[in-house]
Amino acid sequence: MLPYHFVARPVAPNGDKFGNTSDVALTKEGHLIVFNRNPNIMMVEYDGKGKFLRTFNPNIAINTHGMRIDAHGNIWVIDSFLNVIWKLNPKGEPMMVVGKRGEVGAWDDAKWNGMFNQPLDINFVQG
Repeated sequence: MLPYHFVARPVAPNGDKFGNTSDVALTKEGHLIVFNRNPNIMMVEYDGKGKFLRTFNPNIAINTHGMRIDAHGNIWVIDSFLNVIWKLNPKGEPMMVVGKRGEVGAWDDAKWNGMFNQPLDINFVQG
């Protein structure tokens, strides 16, 4: 048995429709966050029963691509067009941007130059 159950598909808030969904993730509280390409409702949060809680960070990305939540509840989102990865606190407030917004960097195996070329995913190493 899987440790989850199916519920009705979440409805986009405010009469909007979801754009292409880039990623979904669960918070430590069991809330579902949907990261999608509708700039009006780019990040949407639902509780564990599917009840709409909030939208946040409208238009944070041009090309939403991925999202992960770390062990501290921070939300990491990827904009593969602007070549940046945002670190947001659990409230969704920006804490850090990794990469140089709108700039592409050539890869160098010897060192990282602080720039990405279409970042697509991230991973965390547990220490």
